[in-house]
Amino acid sequence: MAIQPKLDCAPVPPDELGKTDVALYLLMDNSTSMLQSDPSTALAGQANHLESQDRVSLYAYQQALEKAGYGFSRKGESGVLSTAAFKDAVIKNSAADLAEVLNDFEVIVDPNHSGDVQDLKLHWISYGYAVDYGSATITADDPSAGKRAAEAIIGLQTPDQIYGNSIDGNVLWAERGLPAVTANDTFWGEARPASNLYSGTEMLGALEGLEHLLAAKLNRSDADPITTYINMTTDGRPERRAWWDTRTGAGSDSLTGQSVPLPGSLGGDSITSSGLLYDIDGDATFLNNNAGEQQWTAMQNRLNATLDAIAAQQADPANRLQVSVLGMGDGSDANFPAIYSDLFGLRTFNNSSGGWSYDYSTSYALPDFIG
Repeated sequence: MAIQPKLDCAPVPPDELGKTDVALYLLMDNSTSMLQSDPSTALAGQANHLESQDRVSLYAYQQALEKAGYGFSRKGESGVLSTAAFKDAVIKNSAADLAEVLNDFEVIVDPNHSGDVQDLKLHWISYGYAVDYGSATITADDPSAGKRAAEAIIGLQTPDQIYGNSIDGNVLWAERGLPAVTANDTFWGEARPASNLYSGTEMLGALEGLEHLLAAKLNRSDADPITTYINMTTDGRPERRAWWDTRTGAGSDSLTGQSVPLPGSLGGDSITSSGLLYDIDGDATFLNNNAGEQQWTAMQNRLNATLDAIAAQQADPANRLQVSVLGMGDGSDANFPAIYSDLFGLRTFNNSSGGWSYDYSTSYALPDFIG
């Protein structure tokens, strides 16, 4: 049985929260629809959204490494790849090729870095039918975790790639107390890369988990201001398995949502609704959770208040707190430009009062952090 690559899935120890100088939060989509084709991956071994996300996430990671004073170096050499050289390599290689290339590389302290070399804390939140979490810390004394983190980033798979059309061996399914599979759970639609067993994009849960991590860092009285980067990729809407949502849907006549709890390291909250739905034209509808609350709006308010509070600690928030989102999905029936304009233009991140940097884009992009 293939094992989903993980980093350290334990809760962040309190004594580590105040030691990180640079932090990168990656929100990575591993829903089954990520296996559909993507126009930005024509040179990839598998021209799908997952390959595109590999590039975006690994590139964001390389930028964070550079900011902290590290870089990718060929084994036995003392120099590191420039950002331009790394970007060129990322664009021209598939995930499988990148994995092979990484065998010849290691993460080292950049000998030409000006200033102090900082610790880098990588947080990785993956979200499909459920949300999972991992983390790693790269330090000047021991930068070896840097390569393992890169391998985990490009090793992310959709659950059907690991388990097929089954939940046999799926520990996460059992750990979250998810229901037994029925015949409705294995329907295979025409021209779909997988059945609906692992369908859904628990975006609300991923964002709740992100806010939990950010708040934990913010609320430490002895935590120094750190440079924080957030990079999110997705190929769809915040749409969970329809028969698990708080509305009548396929395979269900119930309005009660299935609880899909977050891991304890992300707060452990019970998520019972997608919170926000879009039709194919990009029109939005808010959904209440099982408690009758409009959770998406509450999450958005908390998330941005936390980001504003982190920015207030910084002398230069535009450079020291940066959020970047890439939304894929070009070529499908849904109007994703309209969906993302609403979802990421109005409903999620809002830097209007915090002074931090935020941008979002669609396919064909490798977003750069500024500064």
